[in-house]
Amino acid sequence: MDKEIKFLKTYSESEDFLVLIGSHGFLEIVANKKNAAEFFNLKTGDRIRFYYA
Repeated sequence: MDKEIKFLKTYSESEDFLVLIGSHGFLEIVANKKNAAEFFNLKTGDRIRFYYA
């Protein structure tokens, strides 16, 4: 499944899904008021491929 998600700096910049660097320095996939893991059918240990364009 290929999905395009915006890379933003804060949670408040999007009402949907986004990717950001969290306060602890980790890359986070975030779903505003949703569960990103459930939406993308991900669980701990799954691999995700990121492309920078």
